[in-house]
Amino acid sequence: MRPQENIVRLIVAKHIEVLEVARLACGIGVQIDLLERLQLLDLALDIIGFPPDNDEFSREDLKSGEWDLSDRDIDKYVDELYKSFDELLLMKPHLFVKD
Repeated sequence: MRPQENIVRLIVAKHIEVLEVARLACGIGVQIDLLERLQLLDLALDIIGFPPDNDEFSREDLKSGEWDLSDRDIDKYVDELYKSFDELLLMKPHLFVKD
């Protein structure tokens, strides 16, 4: 298991839980903009070690499909995030150098 992996899984699970509440609320005509304000997936990406959005890197691909996530997807999604992190670290190590 990787460092902080359990915390990342818990955050992704909470994101999915909040997402479900937002879906239910939307179904009865109530719009909730809570997901953008909580930024739980960004928090998970920060914990894994992804760099912030910049000219050379965007987190959007990592967060694409977030509305389709369910409880069944947590393990696979977190594993894919860590795999993407490893690939990014190998392909663009300069993104991880602090100024």
